[in-house]
Amino acid sequence: MMQPSKVPAALYAIHLVLVKARSMAGEDNADAKMLYRLLDWAEVLPSLIAFREEDTTEEFREMLRGLGRDFPECAGFLMNFDNGLTWRAAKSA
Repeated sequence: MMQPSKVPAALYAIHLVLVKARSMAGEDNADAKMLYRLLDWAEVLPSLIAFREEDTTEEFREMLRGLGRDFPECAGFLMNFDNGLTWRAAKSA
């Protein structure tokens, strides 16, 4: 289970991944394989929030780090998570 204080930032990170996927899907000549890879990263993220008993916060971070390596345009998602960026914080910025 993720540290409770990190859950809002984790949900926001997942939101950003889904926004990126929607953007990719809407492009002319969308690359289905790239979209598949992005969603492959996203698939496991929700399970790291509350599914397992042990602390999965670091594993969530590592997943965001890997996502950023595969998709450089997503590299900032880890920094957002580490800084506690949430919908509320993003809205007020």
